[in-house]
Amino acid sequence: MNITRESTGDLTATIRMEISAQDYEESVNKVLKDYQHKANLPGFRPGKVPTGLIRKMYGKAVMADEINKLMGESMTKYLRDENLEILGNPLPNREKNSTVNFDLQKTFEFFFDLGLAPKVDLALSDAIKAERYTIKVDDEMVHRYLEETCRRNGNSIHPDISSGEDMITGELVEIDETGQPVENGVKKDTFLTLNQISREDSRKQLTGLKKEDNIRIHPATFFANRDEAAKILGIPKEKIREEGQLFDFIIREIHRIEPAPLDKALFDKVYPGKNIETEEQFTEEVRISIGKNLEGETDKLFFNQVTLMLVKEANLQLPDDFLKRWLLENRKEKITPPIF
Repeated sequence: MNITRESTGDLTATIRMEISAQDYEESVNKVLKDYQHKANLPGFRPGKVPTGLIRKMYGKAVMADEINKLMGESMTKYLRDENLEILGNPLPNREKNSTVNFDLQKTFEFFFDLGLAPKVDLALSDAIKAERYTIKVDDEMVHRYLEETCRRNGNSIHPDISSGEDMITGELVEIDETGQPVENGVKKDTFLTLNQISREDSRKQLTGLKKEDNIRIHPATFFANRDEAAKILGIPKEKIREEGQLFDFIIREIHRIEPAPLDKALFDKVYPGKNIETEEQFTEEVRISIGKNLEGETDKLFFNQVTLMLVKEANLQLPDDFLKRWLLENRKEKITPPIF
């Protein structure tokens, strides 16, 4: 194995890796021998398939696997031994790498491009400052948290008449202008969560209803947009038309969460082991909990601000072209070069 490095810029380099037969032959032969012991081919006793046949059947694939494995292990060891700090990962140099022929070649040459991490030499001083914030826990926050806690620990009931916080289940049927079901149109059981509907007038249409009531829905005017219509109706966006589409929604059941009362049972459930006895003690514990949660958020903000300031002060130079290429070759989502 022969590995050399050529500098191609202030923060870039190209690795040349030469792999000869003596680097991989032993491991290839070991794998093929294992294949031979396990092979079960017609006309041969188990484990007695000729070595030549095994090599003919699997030799190239095994050689490719072992060379790839050797390249990865050797690159990792080289970077560690040379104390090289890289950005991203090594990228194959497509200009220098040639087509590999496992039938004819015994020695292989591979080239990889590296992006090197810059040296950071940052002198800290009192001039570098970042403000750390404290978020005040006000009564409105506490009130909202109490409401949500009571709802989250409440009981599900089925009232006779719907109100603005309910979820209504029923049958959704796509109809034409005469009120008849559309052939091959949407017909499904679904549910509507009233507080997820943006339009206040639409929410009002769904209140004061009872089981077996039928409400007509025109998605173009009932919802804020096609995305909201698809989400709330539970049907694919492409099945929502901009104009002229109608649905009948027949109510089958009304679901409501009855908030849990602020009592000892709730106190023990939310804060077990704290022996909270009164609503005032519970409210104070809620205020403390909110404060601790907000501290975590302000810590994140402070860390991000300090990081940005230090990066700015360090004035880091990066191998931009390499990093752009690395992003293009490693992102799962398709990115095209013109965005840069």
